[in-house]
Amino acid sequence: PKIGTRIETVTRKGVDVVFAIDVSKSMLAEDISPSRILKAKQILSKAIDELVNDRIGIIVYAGKAYAQLPLTTDYTAAKMFLRTIDTDMVPTQGTDIGNAVEMALSYFESGKEQNRVLFILSDGESHEEGALEASELASENGIVIHAIALGTLEGGPIPIKRNGVIKGYKKDNQDKVVVTKMDPEMLQQLAVSTEGSFMDGTNTKETIEFIKTSLAKMEQVESETEMYTDYEDQFQWFLALSLFFFILDFIVPNRKTLWLRKIKLFG
Repeated sequence: PKIGTRIETVTRKGVDVVFAIDVSKSMLAEDISPSRILKAKQILSKAIDELVNDRIGIIVYAGKAYAQLPLTTDYTAAKMFLRTIDTDMVPTQGTDIGNAVEMALSYFESGKEQNRVLFILSDGESHEEGALEASELASENGIVIHAIALGTLEGGPIPIKRNGVIKGYKKDNQDKVVVTKMDPEMLQQLAVSTEGSFMDGTNTKETIEFIKTSLAKMEQVESETEMYTDYEDQFQWFLALSLFFFILDFIVPNRKTLWLRKIKLFG
């Protein structure tokens, strides 16, 4: 039983970290196991398990970027939103990394530039201009970009699946199978322009270590003080009452008194 409320002040020192996940169709390629998009979700899920006081935000992008999850310390909610990510959630196809970087700018509070970091998980294929210009803007606002490349230089076809079964592969206008290749150059340029780092995301364990190390280098800043209310526990009164009767049971003699013996309930 709980009644009443109490107010507590909670201070948090950590890093604001945003993950931007490429959800264009090229991320369906299976040149890395199980696929580029599933590898990205696997990396992000394990990265969330390593967070403690850091706030996490998630952006998805293809031809346009969308805010999937605002900055939060609710890691359970983050994992719930992560499970819903797939390559069909963004109607505009393409790969506009620049729009994802611009979206990340809106996640961070103004005036606090010490603890901002953006991880981009992508195969690097960019069909839109403006990525490097957006990264320069990010650098001016104190945002460090780390790029995690997913895919291989040899590349692979883009499968077309129905109910989890491959029915064919994406083809171009000349009826030739499209081969999508990981392009590290764009991702490297994004990272270098903001004094960030580039990482090949093929090995999940090494990539998680890369994320942990990158966050450990960031200055932890007291970013907010949260006020929240909670109900006061009242179980102790009931526990004391139960204990009283428990002790009383040992103290009172376990025999009927004279007047009680005279009572005949069942004749």
